[in-house]
Amino acid sequence: MLFRSLKMQGKVSRISYDAFNEVPKLERLILKKCGIKKISMDAFYGLSSLLELDLSHNMLTNLPPGLLDDQVRLEEIYLQHNNLVTIPQNLFRQSPLKVARLDNNQWHCSCAMISWNPKIVNKVKRYGIVKNQTLCQRQYDKGSMCGPEHIKFQAKYVYEKKVSPVCSTPSKFSQRSVFEVMRKEFKFCTVSTDNVDLGASTRAPILRSEERRVGKECRS
Repeated sequence: MLFRSLKMQGKVSRISYDAFNEVPKLERLILKKCGIKKISMDAFYGLSSLLELDLSHNMLTNLPPGLLDDQVRLEEIYLQHNNLVTIPQNLFRQSPLKVARLDNNQWHCSCAMISWNPKIVNKVKRYGIVKNQTLCQRQYDKGSMCGPEHIKFQAKYVYEKKVSPVCSTPSKFSQRSVFEVMRKEFKFCTVSTDNVDLGASTRAPILRSEERRVGKECRS
């Protein structure tokens, strides 16, 4: 049997090397509220079909570089409610992200965040009802194809201000929105094409046009 979805429960303090190599076709992996403190760099090796990864509500303080190098289809990642201070640059470079929840962490705001994209970070996933307009033709069949059995739920990614991450440190930026600080305090940061973060791909461009600039090196 090929598992497409896996939800772990209980206390798991560490995710080790090749932890999921026996379920390589996973598309949805839920690891929230497991008390995770550490993740091996190769924990998700081989999960190239993964679409959703939920690591929220854990005790993570950092993530290893290269953690998501195999996740070339990843659309959703949930890292909210951890103790993250920074994330490695290029962590999401292979992933065509549509949403990346980063709120409720302990972020240290610096130039390293200049490539964060609010169009990905400030969004939530919601479901709406969609009718099959091709089948549902009331003027022809009196609505016989418009019943509940012909209605489906469709996911949408919508802007939500309350999930915007805020700075914890330095103290002068405490409780200010990461994107406000990036826009006002770090607008002259240099962005290197080698350090594009948070899902840089042709389908999900991460850099806003006003951030594509070369300025003086800024000090965090």
